[in-house]
Amino acid sequence: MQGRRDQAHPHQLRHTLATLLIGDGVDVKTVQAILGHSKASITLDMYADPSEQGRNVARKALTRRRIKAA
Repeated sequence: MQGRRDQAHPHQLRHTLATLLIGDGVDVKTVQAILGHSKASITLDMYADPSEQGRNVARKALTRRRIKAA
């Protein structure tokens, strides 16, 4: 049985929590502990995507060091 589109499922809430925490700069080891993952790599693989803001920060850091960013 499929749920209605406007209903949140526990996994969606979990994903939102992890995404918001990582996006707000909470370190991955803390998010890992909150979610109960055995390894930080699980948390990173499932919830951490490069953001445009993160790319911009990296570009600026590399520019300061005169390294060409991709």
